[in-house]
Amino acid sequence: MMGKVKDLNKRAIRINIIDLQEQNCTGCKYRYKQRHCLHECAIGKQIQELGKRLGAKPPEEMRNRRTKAEWDIICEKALIMKEQGMSYIQMEQKLGIKAAYIGEQVRKRKLN
Repeated sequence: MMGKVKDLNKRAIRINIIDLQEQNCTGCKYRYKQRHCLHECAIGKQIQELGKRLGAKPPEEMRNRRTKAEWDIICEKALIMKEQGMSYIQMEQKLGIKAAYIGEQVRKRKLN
């Protein structure tokens, strides 16, 4: 029974987040500017707090996206590993990056 109460609370939080976004964010010129929403907007801060209750990591703890230059280096390493006979799954374990991401980035650069 306790799990159901917890699920209901999470459901209510999700609904609250969606309601806040629909009522306040739809026409906002900063809608896709995460930095503004998290630091300057009262509604954005409220949504962030609700997200934390759901178990979301705060933005500071979220992993930053890799840059093109970083992916270029990773792809070079992946090609060397491939020449050594490694599979994408083995590369994933060695590099700590999902095999699908490695493959996608290698294909983008037409290195395969």
